[in-house]
Order: sequence, then C-alpha cells, then structure tokens
Amino acid sequence: MNEPLDLETSPSPELKIKHVTVVFAISWSIITFFAAACQESENPVAAGDLATAEEYVLAVDAPFKLGLGIGYDDGPWLNADLELADGSWVASPHSEDDFYMPLTLSIEESKGINLAGAIKERPRSIKEFDSIIGKEVSLVRGNTIFSQKLEVTATGVFEARGKIEFLLEPACVPYTVDFVISDDYEMVTVTKMGTTAAITKN
Repeated sequence: MNEPLDLETSPSPELKIKHVTVVFAISWSIITFFAAACQESENPVAAGDLATAEEYVLAVDAPFKLGLGIGYDDGPWLNADLELADGSWVASPHSEDDFYMPLTLSIEESKGINLAGAIKERPRSIKEFDSIIGKEVSLVRGNTIFSQKLEVTATGVFEARGKIEFLLEPACVPYTVDFVISDDYEMVTVTKMGTTAAITKN
C-alpha cells in the first residue's frame, strides 16, 4: 500500500527548483499579457463610427509603405506609390470582382476638387484565377504607382480630405490611408494624415 504523503516533510532541492521555475513562468505570462493589453489600449481609435465587429487602430508598423505626391500632366495628378512586403498583395482597382476589396481612392464631395477618370497603375496588375471564388481577379503583387487625375473646380484656397482603402492579403487586414489635398493659389499639395487598420475584435 502507498505511504501517505507527509506534508511536514521539506521538499527536495529538485522540487524547489521546479516550483520556482513554474512560479516564474506563470509570473512572466501574466506580465506579458498585461503588457500586451496596455500596448493595445494605447493605440488611438480613429475618428468616426466604429463597426460592430471591428475597431480601427493606428497602423504604426504596417507591412507596406504608401507615399503620396502631386504630379502635373495637363493638370494635377495624385500619385500613390505603394511598396509591398514580400508575399503581400492587394486587389487592383481594376479588378472585376470585389471579394478582396479592391483598392479605392476617394475624396470629399463639393470641396473644390473632383476625381477625373479612372485610376491608372504602373505596372499593370496581373489577372489570376482564384480558386476560392472561382473567378479571375486582378492582383497587385509588387510595388506599384497608382495615379488619379484631379479636376480643380475651386477658384480660391480649398482643402479636401480623402482616403485610400484596400485589403492587404494574405493578412486579410483592411487598411485606410487618410490624406488632405489643398490649394493655396500657387499649387495643389497633398499631405498624408495617417494609416489605420481595421482589427476584428475577439
């Protein structure tokens, strides 16, 4: 028959070491959990209504770069230079299917400036057959410049807010890049305001 456990007996050195190791592991897990929670809570929430199943946080370390600039060719053009990390891709604005949330560019209405025509992309996106939806989609898998012609309707100083939206795959994270286009009588300029990501709540 097994001997009863003597609770008064001091644990062996091996048991002490195991006990300390377990306590340390649990303590470290708790510290890591609260540190991550604090870091997440410090991310500012973007202005505007929040979706029921998503929250919008500043994307400080977004796995892409998006530079904005104004070029002139028979009027001003907004150029968006997208640099993707290896393996990442987005749906082209020319994709005929919206399952992967094709890249879109929009600005406020009646603010002295309009979008004229369709977005141009260099290089052109590639059509690929997607087995998930059973259709061809136009995908952007490399660094690409998107150009949108602008039509200035204001006769004086103006400022208009706009945004570029797309779904970054395979991470499946929607991103929004906010910007402001303005004109000070001399030239049209664009200022990037920030990048936000829609993160699904747990």
